[in-house]
Amino acid sequence: MGIDQDNCDEITLRLLHQSCFSKTIPFASFHEPGSDKITTIIQHIGEPLKLNRLTELDNVKGFVAAPYSPTGTTYVIEPNLVHTSCTPADEILEALAHVTKSSMADSPATTIYEASQQEFEDQVRSMQQEIAAGNITKAVLSRIKLHPRTTNEEITAIFCSLVEAYPDAFVYLFLIPEVGCWMGATPEPLLTIANNSAETVSLAGTQSMDNRSLSQITWQGKELKEQGIVTSYIEDVLNCFGIDEYHKEGPSTHRAGNLVHLKTNFLFNAAQLKDRMGLLVKALQPTPSVCGLPKTAARAVVEKVELHNREFYTGFIGPVNFNGKTLLYVNLRCMRILEHAFAFFVGAGITAESIPQKEWEETGQKMMTLLSVVNGINSNYEFIKTGN
Repeated sequence: MGIDQDNCDEITLRLLHQSCFSKTIPFASFHEPGSDKITTIIQHIGEPLKLNRLTELDNVKGFVAAPYSPTGTTYVIEPNLVHTSCTPADEILEALAHVTKSSMADSPATTIYEASQQEFEDQVRSMQQEIAAGNITKAVLSRIKLHPRTTNEEITAIFCSLVEAYPDAFVYLFLIPEVGCWMGATPEPLLTIANNSAETVSLAGTQSMDNRSLSQITWQGKELKEQGIVTSYIEDVLNCFGIDEYHKEGPSTHRAGNLVHLKTNFLFNAAQLKDRMGLLVKALQPTPSVCGLPKTAARAVVEKVELHNREFYTGFIGPVNFNGKTLLYVNLRCMRILEHAFAFFVGAGITAESIPQKEWEETGQKMMTLLSVVNGINSNYEFIKTGN
């Protein structure tokens, strides 16, 4: 079951967000796939936890934001205050009214590198040279696209519209003073645990829907190869952890907005983890769907070829040990919200069969997940503001 604009309770959510933004209070709002509720976690006491090792995930509670870089800091927003859709927020707003503006350091000014199409296609060819030399079998190339931002009022509206447009994605918005404000709608679980059942997913291969039905989608060698690489990797990781009693479903065609992907699910009893959730997350992240294979060599190629910092793109986000569940998602289809721009992060899997121009087009299609909503909200806002 999805959630419509009315049930989003946008007015209350906007008041909560404005209170947090005005005083730089860390918070995270998120919508679980198929849920009819939005949850907001607010930390108005102290600073978010900083984890130096993913193994510490087993012993924390709150909303996690982990970067792509293995040497980066993982943050946990602790749930001092919690709000759920369609419930009163008066007491929370009253508590926030008495909070003084945060003294935590604001995120540093960021210089964003925005690759041109020619640069991106040249980067694809550089990765293919590494593949041809036998150094790697796959790498994932990302890029950033800047889109002007002129207002502050639309952030909550964009978030609610994302929830409405992508009810089967994990949709989130978070603010951490040191690293800024991020929003996204990701279709890829990294590891979810609920009711003693655990699940991880292999998601690779992308096509545009192009007004087709799911039954009309066919997959070619390049996409099937991508899916096979990621699926084999996850199977190897599970086997290394002694998790050999799992149920495998797929690959099947999975729709995510205007795109479709190949998806394979792995389900197993969470008891097999034996308090090793953080270790399993560390082993899975980054998966070949966001980095490449072999992992170490592919990561080195990515770092050599890409000229920007991925920051939280292709890291992971979500609640951990919260309300009896852990829902960690790979941070895809996301953007960083800057003062005067939205910075969209997108990527594509590169194999020997990749066509550079097609990979550029694929990243453009992925960007539309967020861009179409941002443009729609901005257009509506300008209409209301100007009356034109």
